Formats: sequence, structure tokens, C-alpha cells
Amino acid sequence: MTDGGEGESKGLGRIAAAIRSHRSDLIGFLARRLRCFATAEDVAQEACTRLFEARDAVHSPRAFLFQVAANLALDHRRVHRRRDDLLREVHDILWTEDDQVTPERHIVARDLIERLEAAIADLPETSRHMFRLSYYEGLTQNEIAEQLQVSRTTVKKHVRRVFLRLAEVQSQWAEQDQRIDSVEAARNLLLMADGR
Repeated sequence: MTDGGEGESKGLGRIAAAIRSHRSDLIGFLARRLRCFATAEDVAQEACTRLFEARDAVHSPRAFLFQVAANLALDHRRVHRRRDDLLREVHDILWTEDDQVTPERHIVARDLIERLEAAIADLPETSRHMFRLSYYEGLTQNEIAEQLQVSRTTVKKHVRRVFLRLAEVQSQWAEQDQRIDSVEAARNLLLMADGR
């Protein structure tokens, strides 16, 4: 074996030893933050994978593991919080307290969702990607601009384009189906577009 191979082998051994040594503490740390043991295991696995991938640049495997795990846990909670918010918004748009979920309402909701998804799919990839980061992953426009290395104005323009298209589809759909108040729903979408 060459000296380079020995160095690489020692580096892998150091990473493997760190993972074995800190894995149970890492899972406990994540389980307290995420309140779900299975999710904590998944996030810990992802942190270990990232440690392995960055092994040559990592000086303190334990610190790296816990920092990456904390960031992943924060991202996980942010995405799930945003998903819950989205579900509440969809519920509020489609139903009032007096409404009941019926097979007809289920079909109506599915039709609207399919139309909205098709409208998003027809937009440019850049707009779709920025919208996904903003609306589904809960990133602010500043965070998106930094991540994609573009101006905040560019992000705002692309996200607004998506919301305006969704408001247009929502309004057209409501004209065909009187189940929701099209003016109110379109107004809500426009308010969200001006939000972040």
C-alpha cells in the first residue's frame, strides 16, 4: 500500500471511529429536538453521510456531526411546519366549518390541485425552483437569494410570477365551480405573493 492509501485508510478509520463513538449521543440529541426517534435516526444517518463526504476537510468529527445534525433538524422542522401551514391554508380556502368532506368535495379539491400543479409546471424552471424553496421549504427571499447567488429582487420577481399565475388559475377555476369565493381566494394568493 502507498503512503496515500495509508493516509486515506487512517482518515476513514478516524471517521468510522467517530461515528461509532458518537452515534447514540447524536441520535439522543436529535430525538430531543425532533421528538421522534425514527426521524432522529434518519437525520443522524444523513449527518454521518455528510461527515463521510467531507472527511478530508473535517478536523473535529464530533463537532461537525452535531453541527450538521442541528442544521438538518432545523431544516426538517421548518419544512414540516411549512407543510402543516400549507395544509391549513388549503383547508381554509376550500372549506368552512359548516362544510363536510364529501366525495364530491374531494374531487373538486383534487381538480384544483391538479390545475395548480399544471400551472406551476408550465412556468420556467427558475421560477418553479424559487417558488419551491420559498413556499414548500419555507426559505425567506433573502435566504434564497444567498443560496442561489442572485438578487433579492430577482427572487421576488420569480416567486411573484408563480403566485400571480396561481391566482389566475384559481380565479378561472372558481368561475367554473362556485364552491369557493374566487375574489377572496385570489386576494389571498396575491397577499401571499407580496408576503416574503
